[in-house]
Amino acid sequence: MEAPELPPLPYSSLFPITTLAIKTYLLSQNPQTGQISGIGNWQIANGYTAICLHDRYSGTRTFEDAITAALQVYGSKCNGNGKKIGFVRNEFNDDALWWGCCLVAAWRAYGDRNGDVGRGWIENARGIQRMLVEGGFWVEKSRFSVGDMDMEGGVFWTRRPEESALNSITTGLFAQLTADLARIEMELGIGADGCVGSAAAAEGQAVVPESERKMQTKTSHSFFNKLQQVFHSQPDTHDKASTAPLPQLDIHLASTSLAWIIRCRLHPTKNLITDTINIHTHNLIDWTFTYTTGQTIGACVALSKLAPTPTSHPRTYYLSLATDLAITAMQQTKQPPWVTPAGILTEQTAYGPTNHRADQNNDAVGFKSILIRQLAALYEVLDPTFTDHENDAMEAARIRCLLRTFINTQFLELQRVNVNSVGQYGPWWAGPFDTPTSHSQMAVLDVMAAVMLVNR
Repeated sequence: MEAPELPPLPYSSLFPITTLAIKTYLLSQNPQTGQISGIGNWQIANGYTAICLHDRYSGTRTFEDAITAALQVYGSKCNGNGKKIGFVRNEFNDDALWWGCCLVAAWRAYGDRNGDVGRGWIENARGIQRMLVEGGFWVEKSRFSVGDMDMEGGVFWTRRPEESALNSITTGLFAQLTADLARIEMELGIGADGCVGSAAAAEGQAVVPESERKMQTKTSHSFFNKLQQVFHSQPDTHDKASTAPLPQLDIHLASTSLAWIIRCRLHPTKNLITDTINIHTHNLIDWTFTYTTGQTIGACVALSKLAPTPTSHPRTYYLSLATDLAITAMQQTKQPPWVTPAGILTEQTAYGPTNHRADQNNDAVGFKSILIRQLAALYEVLDPTFTDHENDAMEAARIRCLLRTFINTQFLELQRVNVNSVGQYGPWWAGPFDTPTSHSQMAVLDVMAAVMLVNR
């Protein structure tokens, strides 16, 4: 059941509220280190990412100096032996990938006008991505199997020697970062894998490697069948020729990782993305969190942007997958209950007043933020003007309306029950207002960014 449509919010009234939330968050920053007191490494990355998105969505550069300075000091950090550790500070691959995505967000907000500093962000992000590929943390075809599922495309959670967990977050982050880097380097004319294009691409064929189109599976899930249609697609004769060089290696890596998620971690009945597969024990860990589904939406959106034209076949199906997942997530009121009957995103089983203390940080405080971020990313790319087909344009407008209503609902509820007079936010999005902290402030920043996009 779809929520009643909310009209766009008055844009001019939003900016003072959203910028105050960010300024309040930055009061917890140590300018000498870039650290935010009270939260961890990956949470710091996500706070900065949301700020970058806020500036880009609002068409401003309000926090450019703060972000540039923070990334400079955080990225130049050395350990006690004088070795630069930069954005890779521990063994967790997902932590490194969150920073990679943060660097891409900074580039999109400021970097193309920021000279060598911006180029350095992309070089660091590419270094993170290459570290995982060259280190063997991206699984090649036939290297591991669990049951009848080939683990090709999965990404290991950590770089520990005996790591056995492939999870959807790390894999979805890898897919998004790889696709985003490919697009940026195409725009810059760099070509990370030295590819100068192909005859198939110039003829407008689907931007998916041949190895992917031949992929076989016994899975019969409707979502996977949609992805298979992308891989087995024929050239779309309505597409115009693409003249941009296509980084085929990146496309292969990113699309294969997304395929692993859909093939191996999509719940067969709930249409939600589950968490982890252990390649040693063959245990399937079917935790479902908002950010596992949210990050898969982000990977779909990033890959859709590599299609040769806005109406090409792969773009349509990547966005169809993202839309299906988004609608399921926004309507997920039970098993697990992410959304209240009033439409408020709480995910209380992961982080809520009955099982957590407001003053204690927990990774789960920011899970729903990632879902909001990727719903906004989907909203941005579902531009009805990108298609000449009236029915497609109408459907895109309808989905955008659902996304805008959902995001605005979260923003309005936060203003109603979860903020004090100085712009501090508590952890419970549906109330009651409780102890504001840097982790609760970080968690609302993606709402502040998203609301600027959907109401502009």
